[in-house]
Amino acid sequence: PVHDNDDFSMSAVRLMLVASLLPLGSFHSCEHLSDPVCFPGWPELHHNWTTFSLTNATTSDDVRRRLDEWSQIKLFSSCWPSARDFLCSLYKPECDRDTGSVRRPCGELCVATKRRCAVVEQFRSWPSFTDCSLFPACGNVSTSKLEVGSNVMNVTCPYPLHATDTESHWYTDSGIKGCGIQCMNPLFTNEEHEQVHTFVAVMGSICFFCTFFALLTFFIDWKRQSQFPAVIIIYWNACFCVGSIGWLAQFMGGARDEIVCHSDGTARLGEPSGDVDATPCVIIFILVYYFLMASAVWFAILAVSWDDCFRSLVTPSSFLSGKTHILHGLAWTLPLIKTVIILGLKEVDGDSLSGICFVGYKNLSLRAWFVFGPLGVYLTVGGFFLLRGSIRLCRLKSQALKSSSTKRVELLVMRIGVFAFVAFAFSLTTFACHLHDYDQQPKWEKSLQDYIICQANWTYNNQWANGTSSSGCEQSNRPKIYVTVLQLFSMFGCGVAMSSWAVTSSSAVNAWKNFFRKCKTISSGELDRSTDSPSIRTRIPLNKVAPSTPSPSPLLATGSASTMTDSGIQADDSCVFKPLTHTSSV
Repeated sequence: PVHDNDDFSMSAVRLMLVASLLPLGSFHSCEHLSDPVCFPGWPELHHNWTTFSLTNATTSDDVRRRLDEWSQIKLFSSCWPSARDFLCSLYKPECDRDTGSVRRPCGELCVATKRRCAVVEQFRSWPSFTDCSLFPACGNVSTSKLEVGSNVMNVTCPYPLHATDTESHWYTDSGIKGCGIQCMNPLFTNEEHEQVHTFVAVMGSICFFCTFFALLTFFIDWKRQSQFPAVIIIYWNACFCVGSIGWLAQFMGGARDEIVCHSDGTARLGEPSGDVDATPCVIIFILVYYFLMASAVWFAILAVSWDDCFRSLVTPSSFLSGKTHILHGLAWTLPLIKTVIILGLKEVDGDSLSGICFVGYKNLSLRAWFVFGPLGVYLTVGGFFLLRGSIRLCRLKSQALKSSSTKRVELLVMRIGVFAFVAFAFSLTTFACHLHDYDQQPKWEKSLQDYIICQANWTYNNQWANGTSSSGCEQSNRPKIYVTVLQLFSMFGCGVAMSSWAVTSSSAVNAWKNFFRKCKTISSGELDRSTDSPSIRTRIPLNKVAPSTPSPSPLLATGSASTMTDSGIQADDSCVFKPLTHTSSV
C-alpha cells in the first residue's frame, strides 16, 4: 500500500478526535507504552501509558504480534484505513496512570470498521472483545465520517486475487472488497490448463465432425429417417453438433479471454451483469447448456419410443402414436425454461479451464437444481425404458421368431444393446463427475481461502519484513485433473456414440451410394432412371404373409429399407408411428 502524509495526518486527527470524545472508563492497570508505533509507517502515539485489559494480550510483545497479524487485512480490501484506527485504539489505548481510566474506541468506529471489513468474518472472525456494544458512543461524530472510501489508498491483492475498481467483480463470497478472483482458475496449474484446452480441441472437433456427418447422412436419406423414433437420432446429433460449436468457439483467435474474463482481468461470475462484453459468455452458455439438456431429454424420449416400438410388435396399440408434438414440446421447452431461469438469476459463471460459461461453478445449489438433478431424472427414465424395451425384444426373439429372420433380429438386438449401453454409460459417467464436483466443491473453496490467507501472510512479510522470495503456500485440497478429463471425454464420447447409429448401418452406406450416383448422373447431364426400376420399388401385398403368423401392428411401419420377414415381423433400424398401408417397400 502507498501511504502519503495527508493520509497519516487524517488518521492521526481522526484517532485523537475519537479519543477526546470518549468518556473515561473504569479503573484499569496502566502499563508503560514501550512501543508508540502501531503499524509500520504509522505515526507515533502521543501518550506514554496504556493497558492490556481491553484485549487478550498480556505483554507489549504480545500486542506487537497481534497487531502484525491484524495488519494483513490491508492486503484484502479498502477496510484498512478505518480498521487501523480501531485496532490501534483497542490494543494501545491511552491510560490515565493516576485515575486508572482508559479512553476506549467509540462504538461508531467499531461498527464502521466491521462494515468495511466483512472479510474478517470469512477468514478469521472477530474476537469477543471487539463486540461493538462494549464501547461507548461517539456522540456527535457520525459513522459516515469514520468510514473511508475505497479509493483512499492503493490496495495490494494477494495471489490469486486481482485488484479491480468494479464493485460487481469483487470476491464478495469471502467478503473481500477491492479484489476479484483472477481470470485463470487458481485451482488448476498452467500446465493443466494447457492439457485440458488441447483435449477439448481434439475431442470437440471429433464430436463435431462425427455428428455433422451423421446429420448429412440423415438428410440425404430423409424419407426413411423423418419418422419417429428414427428422427430422434437426428435431433440428438443436432444437439451435440451445436453444443460442440459452443465448446470450440474459444479457439477462435483469443475468444477464450472474451468469454470467461472481464476486461480488468477478473473471472466472470454472476453473468449476465448488464455489461456489453458479457454477450459472448451468455451466447456460449446458451449453446452449451441448452443443447446439453435438450440432448438429455431426447435420450429419455428415445428410450420410451424404443420400448413402445417393441411393445407395438405384439399389441394393436401404440402409446406414442399421434403424440409427437408433445415430445417436441418437452424436448425443446424444458431446457428453454431452465435456461431463461438461470439467465434471470444471473448465475452464469466463466471457467478458464474449460473455456466456456456454465451454471453452478460457484453456486452449488444451482448446480444441483439445474445440472445433475435434471440429468439424474432423464437418465433414470431412459435407463428404465431401455431395459424394459430390451427385455420385450428378447422375449419376441425367443418366442415369436422361428424362421430365417432370427439372425437379422439378433443383430438388431445386439446393435441396439451396444448402442444404448455405450450412450447410457457415457451419460452416467458425466453425471457421476458432476456429482463428484458438487460433493468436493466446498472443500476446494475452503482450501482456496486458506491458500489466499497464506499468500497474504507471505505478501505482507515480503513487503514489510523482508520475507523470502517463495511463499511456500500450497492448496491442500484441489480438483483432480483426470476427473475433469473423464467428464469431458464422456460428454464428447456420448456425441460420437450418437453419430455411430447413423454411420454404421447398411442403409446409410446405400444412401451415400445413391447420393453419389445421383450426383454423377446429374454432372453427366443424364437422368437417373434406376430409381424407377421394379427391382428397387417392388411392392409386396400383405396377403403374401403366412396366414398362420400374426400381422404386425397397424401402428407399426417401416421406411424404404425395411424387410418383411417370413414370420411377419419387420426387422429394421427404425419403427415408425404411422398407419400401415397395404404395401411395404423393399
